[in-house]
Amino acid sequence: QLKLVVYDIAAKKVRKKVTSVTSKQCVGSISLKGVDYLVAASKRKVFFVSTKTREGPKFVSDVGTISCLSVHQERGLVLTGHEHGEICIWHDIPKWVESTSKRRGSSGKKKSKKDKDHKNGDDDESDDQFKAPVMTLMHWHSHCLRSLSFSNDGSYAYSGGEEGVLVMWQLATGIKSFVPRMGGTIGQVSADLYGASMKVAVTTLDNTVHIVDVSKMREEWAVQSLLLSSS
Repeated sequence: QLKLVVYDIAAKKVRKKVTSVTSKQCVGSISLKGVDYLVAASKRKVFFVSTKTREGPKFVSDVGTISCLSVHQERGLVLTGHEHGEICIWHDIPKWVESTSKRRGSSGKKKSKKDKDHKNGDDDESDDQFKAPVMTLMHWHSHCLRSLSFSNDGSYAYSGGEEGVLVMWQLATGIKSFVPRMGGTIGQVSADLYGASMKVAVTTLDNTVHIVDVSKMREEWAVQSLLLSSS
């Protein structure tokens, strides 16, 4: 398990910590109305931490422990993958963050010095927890999800895990397409978010990088015997 740390370079001090982050696949970012937020998952919680105020809302997933996540800026969506293979699409994230911020501001609750000092420590017990955003559930994987990635336009998502199968999801309909027999547990899926190509890079834990053409749902080439990080 990892710990997410927000470090203020100018002040040379730690501003925020989120403990028990399962892996590097559980961290993302999104910009809302000019404010950058770190998005992190810890166990069943999803945190939004403003890099400006070091505060932000969080919610709890009723589906189970989160093993990975992905964020799409333009669509305002967050995907979470879970330990038993479920995938949750969390909708209207900008609207949710804005509404929770208004509720936090109108509550009039003043933090004591002890509460403020708590921000420099672990944040798992913060009281800024709100009702979760609207969610759509998808499920095909029977084992733990290892990685999720959006397509460039946010219409599709790609998932992989212990089955060694790359799954492409059409988010509007839930229709699935598959590239099976990737050769091992999928450790990371990365789509081309900045170009027009329909290529997805997939790393598997047998030390192989695969390039998949998702327009044809087939592997184009692979490089084996690379030294890959287990995370």
